Amino acid sequence: MSSYHNAVSDKLVVFLYPTRSVFTVFSKDNILKFSSDNGSSSMLPIELQGAIFSTTDTISVAARATLTPLADESYSSYFQANFGQAHQELKHQSTNDFTIVYEATPVTKELLHEVVNPQEHSDIHLMHTYAAAMRYENAIYYWLYNDTVSLLVWKEGRLVLTNRYKSDTKDEVFYYIMLAVEQLELPADKLHFGFVGSKAEHAVYQVMFQNYLPPLHLCSTGSSTDIDELAQFFAECVL
Repeated sequence: MSSYHNAVSDKLVVFLYPTRSVFTVFSKDNILKFSSDNGSSSMLPIELQGAIFSTTDTISVAARATLTPLADESYSSYFQANFGQAHQELKHQSTNDFTIVYEATPVTKELLHEVVNPQEHSDIHLMHTYAAAMRYENAIYYWLYNDTVSLLVWKEGRLVLTNRYKSDTKDEVFYYIMLAVEQLELPADKLHFGFVGSKAEHAVYQVMFQNYLPPLHLCSTGSSTDIDELAQFFAECVL
């Protein structure tokens, strides 16, 4: 998808992964028009240079992150308590319940100078907004990127866990989810269980969990585009 013809109603969505950035453009009808994996470069793809967009959104995915109380603005101290003193620039977003503090990628600062009036998002914030709108009293939502699994857990209408874990295998993903169920004493018979990813991944995990938890729901839209299902899901959260 290399050719691109700009319309002023187009929407730019940039995915900021830990080691790469992906630029996508959607039409006013939310149809994917352009996609380019820019690797570690902070420069706009040549096809997008000089283009005008109605909206620009950046989405940080799988970054190191921690939660802080809303009333406390000493964001860096919470982050450093978890990850140490060495880190990239820190960003933050607030929900009604907490503030998410997350690490920018090495190219974020340069990239934000390349685009006009960007709205910045993190995957945790977007998933929290999505899950809160679903209104399940007891729920687990998870998504995967490379060797990282991210979890959001609700119990009795309250968010009780947000975390990321290194997970090199599907068995490790299974372990962390079942550990959350056990340690938080979640009611398995009343649990909404959601996954963001591909239909193929969903089928595998559905079999793994079928004897332990309720059916695994696929949160992804199932849309067929040139970007992966995780990116498609988070793009639709901002479009």
